[in-house]
Amino acid sequence: RWNVAAISADGTRVALGGEAKALAVEEGPPAETRLVLLDLPTRTMRRVQIPGNAYVVEAVAFAPDGDTLAVAVDRGRAKQTDLVVVDGLTKRLAGAGAGSVAPKDCPKVETPHPKGVTNAAFSPDGRKLLLAGRDPVVSVWDVPAGAAPRPTLAKEVPTDGLTSGLAWAPDGRRFLRYGFDADGRKERGIEYREATGELVRRWAITDLGVISKKVGQVRTMAFLDPATVYLVANGFNDGDAYSPFTGTVTATFDVTTGTATVLAGHPTEVSQPVGAAAPGGKLVAATTDGNT
Repeated sequence: RWNVAAISADGTRVALGGEAKALAVEEGPPAETRLVLLDLPTRTMRRVQIPGNAYVVEAVAFAPDGDTLAVAVDRGRAKQTDLVVVDGLTKRLAGAGAGSVAPKDCPKVETPHPKGVTNAAFSPDGRKLLLAGRDPVVSVWDVPAGAAPRPTLAKEVPTDGLTSGLAWAPDGRRFLRYGFDADGRKERGIEYREATGELVRRWAITDLGVISKKVGQVRTMAFLDPATVYLVANGFNDGDAYSPFTGTVTATFDVTTGTATVLAGHPTEVSQPVGAAAPGGKLVAATTDGNT
């Protein structure tokens, strides 16, 4: 199954990642993590191999140029999450078969997220990156220009709980975070923060009208325009925030009015829906455990 998905800003590329054992050609635990890159105009697919002992691809995000990809991978058994930035995707897609990335071409950096990363998001200029997940912190990274970029940790922003959704605003001055408390069962809501981490505004899940009765954890957030955010989330039944998952819900959220609109849903039972949206565009995608 796929754990993560990302769409490039121009809508021409999709990155998919999951457990390495599900993508490996050889039998047994693989020595490398693999990503699948889809080039939509040419209908080609390439596997990109990242060196190291990482086991699961936890988050992926395209830089605005569409030629650079940030990848968060864990070392297995929740030991640690590492970050690598892979550049030159056009060249890798042009080659035949799987594209191997040499260690010198994607320096691995340890993150302050030992419990795992669930979201990654590049700033509109591609020079900053957000990571967050199962720890009460959002990490802000500087990503240098040029080949084989090695990201450096710029700041750790403490939060009051875990994070399941992140998105930069189109102007790069603020970002959205969808969070919930440490046990993952209450205090769900959307936060608007400055790029430096200061809280600007927070909407509790109860403030979101009809969406509050249909949406559980938001897994994907992406701005479609300066006011509209696309969401992919777990669905709930009965409008009960603690009831079992019953599907995947897609919705939009307006940051100027604080209102949300449910677009559609997948009826399949899911626990980890995967969605992606092309920032600034209208191309969206979602997949679930039910292979839809």
